[in-house]
Order: sequence, then structure tokens, then C-alpha cells
Amino acid sequence: MWIVLKFNNYHITKTIGLCVVYLPPPVKLENLNKFLDSVDNVTNHVDDLVVIGDFNMGFIEWSASDKYSYMTPCNYSNALGYSLVDFITINNLYQYNCINNCDGKLLDLVLSNLTNIIVRKPPEILNKLDSYHPSLLISIEYGHISFLRSNSRIDYRYFKADYKTIVEKIKNIDWLHNFLYAKMSMQ
Repeated sequence: MWIVLKFNNYHITKTIGLCVVYLPPPVKLENLNKFLDSVDNVTNHVDDLVVIGDFNMGFIEWSASDKYSYMTPCNYSNALGYSLVDFITINNLYQYNCINNCDGKLLDLVLSNLTNIIVRKPPEILNKLDSYHPSLLISIEYGHISFLRSNSRIDYRYFKADYKTIVEKIKNIDWLHNFLYAKMSMQ
């Protein structure tokens, strides 16, 4: 599922493509590549990209960087792993989720080209869903945000008018009487 968000940040309009994905196990290379192709198509129409979801690729190990908030892939030596990691690299994306599931794996990924994403565990009250897919609290931090003004307008649908009835009603008006009455009331 895709959502495109538009907002104005310091008088610059930006669009963020937000995608939520589920790749059912066992993930097939054909299905992964179809999904990655669809993401490629969207990247041409948005400024920034956030892809969140269950990739079901627990065989990929992710290691944290000391300097950065994102995770780097390691030990992904099969066609699925190469395809995903190549896609991430080519599109300048980073994986930000570092919260392992009950098996110590990362099935749910948070991919983005943004550098201001923070992924944390939510408060305990929101965190009791599925031990294989722990809940994530994802924040995209921006400085000053001003919202776009809505461009509301009225569109008249003239093509839906009943012109036959309009013409009949206009023909039935006593124009002479109406104009004379209006002229007399002005004096």
C-alpha cells in the first residue's frame, strides 16, 4: 500500500512516498523483484521514500554502526539477499530497524533515504501484538513544518444540466411584464 504525503518545510514543498509491505514466506525472488520494481517506479515521483514492512528475510543479519543510526546488512549470500541489498544500495536507502524479534531476527525492515528516522520500542501498553513482529514506534523528525494551504474550488458540472427544461422555463417567462414591472419600480 502506498501513501504520498506532501508538505511544506521552510517554504520548500516535499513529497514523501510511504509504503507498507508484506512479503509472505517463503519469499520468492520473482515476488521480491516485482515489489522492488514497483518501488523503483514510485521513487521517480517523490522526493523521499519510506518503506516499512515484513520482508520475511530473517537470514539477513544486520549490524549496527557506531557512527550512524542505520543498520548495515551482512551474511546475505543468496539471490534474495543480493537482490534486496543491491536495491537498497542503488537507491541510497538505509535500514533503520534494530529491534529483533523473539528469535533474534529482523523480519520487519524500515528502509528510507531520509537520515532523520528514529525507530524505538513503543510503550509496553502498545507492544503486546506478536513476538515475531515486535511493534515499532517510527519517528521522522523535521524542524519547522508549515502546512500547505488547501486549494478548494467549486467545480460546476454544466454538462449535467437539463438544458431542455431550462429552455422551456425561459420560454414561459413573460419578459415584457417583468421588464416593465422592474422599470416602474425603479422610478
